[in-house]
Amino acid sequence: MKVALIGATQYARNHLACLRQMPGVAIVGIANRSLAPAAAAARDFGGKAFDNIEAMLDETRPDAVVICLIPGAHGEAERQVAARNLPFLVEKPVALDLETARAIEREVIARKLITAVGYQWRYLDLVERMRRHLAGARALLAEGFWLSKAPSSAWWNDPALSGGQLVEQATHMVDLARYLLGEPEAAHAVLAPPVPGRRVAAATALSLRFPGPVPAVITCACALPVRYRCGFVLHTEEAVLELMSVASGMANVVLTVKTAAGEEALRPGIDPIMAQDEAFVNAARSGDPAGIRCAYPDAVRTLALSLAAVRSAEDGVLAALE
Repeated sequence: MKVALIGATQYARNHLACLRQMPGVAIVGIANRSLAPAAAAARDFGGKAFDNIEAMLDETRPDAVVICLIPGAHGEAERQVAARNLPFLVEKPVALDLETARAIEREVIARKLITAVGYQWRYLDLVERMRRHLAGARALLAEGFWLSKAPSSAWWNDPALSGGQLVEQATHMVDLARYLLGEPEAAHAVLAPPVPGRRVAAATALSLRFPGPVPAVITCACALPVRYRCGFVLHTEEAVLELMSVASGMANVVLTVKTAAGEEALRPGIDPIMAQDEAFVNAARSGDPAGIRCAYPDAVRTLALSLAAVRSAEDGVLAALE
């Protein structure tokens, strides 16, 4: 199976490292606007480097494509891939505006394309443990956190390119809330203004109402002096389930289950990025998307929720959600 990459970011390298380990998968091309990063990735992982997406797709004729672009660059790459009826995995968020995302979604649905989006937290076996608990327990409250320093990339500090922390980074917690609790009915956010020298909101508090009703609060901050807290907590009548990233990397996520009888700490038994990429490759090979936990239309709903939250902060009005 021939796989091509669009984008030569660190995220792309994470996917390349996974793809290289899969039997029967050949990395045939890596396209990037600037050729040097693509050439470096090609030296490390194989394939041919390109600085033009169309040229790469035409020359290498891949069976599937992985798209790893910064948020503000999405759109044209997906259109070119969809026009060739190719399965694709795209990194989150899928766009910075719903017009772009929904146009691609319509193409995906019309062409019946296999798609996946990089919400790798969904693939954690620890998250499946949380879902099993919720199948027999009533959720009372949910909390998501992404409290840290700002990434050093210049594009991340430009809202027109990143969308800000809630849309680009804490989107994982927004998506996890949907994955665990369903579709929210209302959202409202409050944003702290940027700190001097920065352009994105320094912090955000997002309040969500899920069916039940179940209240959820997602907080994020990107102007702290240290990486402080990243994770998701479920409170039920039977237990508190605390999923926390204790250090950088998905291998360092711990689920602590607290009940009246005591505590149990669990570590992941799988690499969720590898599991995600394997699910995509298997789906692209077989035509069966059953193993994919977040397809493109699902990710569009996460984007719509995030953008509605940002609008509610700007307007000062509770956002009613469809």
